[in-house]
Amino acid sequence: MTVLAPIRPFRSVSHGLSLIEILVALAIAALLLLGLSQIFLGSKAAYSIQQGMSRSQENARFVFSYLEDNLRMAGYYGCGNEADSSLQFFNHIPGAGVPDPTGRVRFQRPIQGFEYTNCTTTSCATDNLDPAAAVAGDFTPPLNAANSDVLASATVKGSDVLILRVLSAKSTPALGAFDPTTGTFTVAAVPNEPNFVKAGEVYAATNCRPRVDIFRASGGSAGTTLIAGPVENQLRGGSVANDTWGFTNAQGEFQQPPLGTPAGTLNAEIHKAEYLAIFVGLDTNGNPALKVRHYDGTAGEVLPQLTTEEIVDGVESMHLTYGVDNNGDGLADDPFVKASDIQPAALADPVAIDAAWRKVVSVRVALLMRSQDRASATAKTGGNVFNVADAKLTRPSDGRFRDVYETTIALRNRLTSF
Repeated sequence: MTVLAPIRPFRSVSHGLSLIEILVALAIAALLLLGLSQIFLGSKAAYSIQQGMSRSQENARFVFSYLEDNLRMAGYYGCGNEADSSLQFFNHIPGAGVPDPTGRVRFQRPIQGFEYTNCTTTSCATDNLDPAAAVAGDFTPPLNAANSDVLASATVKGSDVLILRVLSAKSTPALGAFDPTTGTFTVAAVPNEPNFVKAGEVYAATNCRPRVDIFRASGGSAGTTLIAGPVENQLRGGSVANDTWGFTNAQGEFQQPPLGTPAGTLNAEIHKAEYLAIFVGLDTNGNPALKVRHYDGTAGEVLPQLTTEEIVDGVESMHLTYGVDNNGDGLADDPFVKASDIQPAALADPVAIDAAWRKVVSVRVALLMRSQDRASATAKTGGNVFNVADAKLTRPSDGRFRDVYETTIALRNRLTSF
């Protein structure tokens, strides 16, 4: 018997995907890629904003630290002099009479501010949109010839200027006998700072009399040898013009030696004397940055010359207000005032200006910081306004992160106390 194989129905064999399946797969992949790209773009934007915020905060923290270190030294003159109302200043720098024509060695005025006031309600709100160089008349009190060196560094419109004349906390005692003919004496070596004594630098000799003598180290000064003469040995201003230390200072006061020391020993502490003009200026790329002008320490000059250094970038504007003690209780009066309130344009007497600024016991610093790069793909618009102390500034439409940072710094050595 023959058995026949079962008959199987015919079935076609399919290979690959249909067009509809491919289109569905592509649509799903596109949705996934779109989601991933949005996540990536969001993460990148968040990273950029976080970077801009971190950079701005770090720069602001550095600026506040720098200002605190220097502002707290305002009014310090060594050996308790800051507490004596009879404190006197004597200037031995050539060409700097009384009042000092450059303003750089008037250390009886350790702090002075200049408020940017040349604006209207509209322009002050937009001075930061396109930073431009300021001129002397933009400030109250005016930045006149005594402080025109600040303008040479492209101080920007819409930002205040702070000038400090301070003695460094670090000092060294004078050891050797003072030669009134050559103005030469020796000092103790400063640990870990072999260049503390350097030709061309400006120094202050102080003692407990109280008295402060400002002089510049002549050529040949180095290590532990200071030379303040014969030109710098002369006393500028005062009752006797062009007198020398030999009659007005060293013999009369500083050469009264401590017990057990040889006759003629200079009984004094030597500090570096620093002039600091702090302001917002333009860097080489036209971007605002916080800068400082200070003595450049070059020997052989008639007057100490200045050099400019950039402290930190990203500072778009700096505004200052001041705590003033008018009643002598050692506390700042409320509210804080502006520089134009302390020194109006009509106030011209140097002694009166000194007295006005010696009432300052604290400084409130407000900074408008910005990131160096764009922090957002979409520029923020709509006229957002930043309150920077007493100023109102408009947010530029450049996509950078911006924020305002403020701090109040108390002057450790109360200026009203001497």
